[in-house]
Amino acid sequence: MIVRTDSLSAAATAAASGNPARSRFGPNRISAIGNALAGALMLIISTMVSAEQPAELRALLTGLKGTAPADGQLTLTYDQRNDKDIDPPPQPATINAEVVATGNGVRVAVGRATLDRALAESRETETENRKPVGLALSQVSTVVADRYLNAAPHLLALLERGKVNKVSQGRWRGRPATILELVVEPRLSKQQRKYIRELDASARIWLDASGYPLAAEERMDLSGRALLVINFDSTVRERFEFAHRDDRLIATRHRRREASSGGGESGSRTTEARLVLTRTTAAETGINAATAHPAP
Repeated sequence: MIVRTDSLSAAATAAASGNPARSRFGPNRISAIGNALAGALMLIISTMVSAEQPAELRALLTGLKGTAPADGQLTLTYDQRNDKDIDPPPQPATINAEVVATGNGVRVAVGRATLDRALAESRETETENRKPVGLALSQVSTVVADRYLNAAPHLLALLERGKVNKVSQGRWRGRPATILELVVEPRLSKQQRKYIRELDASARIWLDASGYPLAAEERMDLSGRALLVINFDSTVRERFEFAHRDDRLIATRHRRREASSGGGESGSRTTEARLVLTRTTAAETGINAATAHPAP
């Protein structure tokens, strides 16, 4: 946008002197130009903020190397259901595990009693839906533990797949927060995309006053057709809550729900996890002593 400052100055002078004959600009025209300039300036500023915010977040997350030791108690509940479940359906199982991370890797320890329950399930002759402990235990792995104890790389991956289209101010659990809203490009193969007719994916990230992530949420809805006659729909809702400790971003809470239907069948899978950190340090932010271990 190019603005003739000399013309605007002359118009302002003419308006101030009460002599509109001295200028082609009347008071209403000057007001309209002023409003247009203000709107353009706000658009430029908002564009700059949208561009700078993810860059700052990327730099911050890149600096969280995940080398400091961290450990905690992980409680994970997994529930898998479909419309062919027995009645009543099996109750979801909860797994308790100890997770430990260092700069060299991650360890996961599950109690002997839980392993014995899974073994007993595997010997039963009931339907496959009667193995909730085994299903839940399959969700507790070093890969999952690493995602919780070293969440920065995974949040970076979300930023790489998304484009920030809005930055606003709001609150997260009563705390002031900057909210980034993203349009996300899901990871789908060419073969998968052949069957998709509609796809909508988005995400939101809440940042505290220092720029550290407080939470992240991702949503995806898709529908399509396979084999020409089978229509299907799928939805995914996922949310993480974070804490910053030393050089780690740690996911202290996680919930993911997937639901799908197609070919006359439907089902869902829900994961809920809570990580209670064992050690606390002076560098810990995002949570404090009063809120580090909220009641479930």
